[in-house]
Amino acid sequence: MRFDNDLYIASTASWLPDLVPMDEAIAAGLVDKEHQNLGYESIAVADGVAGPEMAVRAGRLALERAVGIERDEVGLVLHSSCGFQGHEMWPAAAYVAGETVGRSAPGFDLQQRCNAGLGSLCLAAGYINAGFTSAVLLTTGDNFAPPWVDRWNV
Repeated sequence: MRFDNDLYIASTASWLPDLVPMDEAIAAGLVDKEHQNLGYESIAVADGVAGPEMAVRAGRLALERAVGIERDEVGLVLHSSCGFQGHEMWPAAAYVAGETVGRSAPGFDLQQRCNAGLGSLCLAAGYINAGFTSAVLLTTGDNFAPPWVDRWNV
């Protein structure tokens, strides 16, 4: 894809939950013997925090860090994920958009798994290059938790 204008990333951010030390997880009986000596010191655990909420926290921080861009200048939110987003048939991107930049920007979910970052960037660049907006917020968020994923024994 070619663009007539320069494209810049104004900010990046992440939100990570608290770390649970491996020795605590082992003591609690969460880790089977086969997985106790893999060299992990801890694992980030976001019990009770859904992927879209993680994306909102990171998105808000990215907007705070973005120099020269106000949240009302963001004209599109693209949200990517791999797994369950907290509710069946729920447009998580609309929630993320509403909680980060407000209800004036549309939010769209992208389900491209490992290609979501590059795909989102290309869609954002096209949207900006076409003159629809000057800024786009890209987010992602997943909580790989039981019963979907046994984070300690995979």
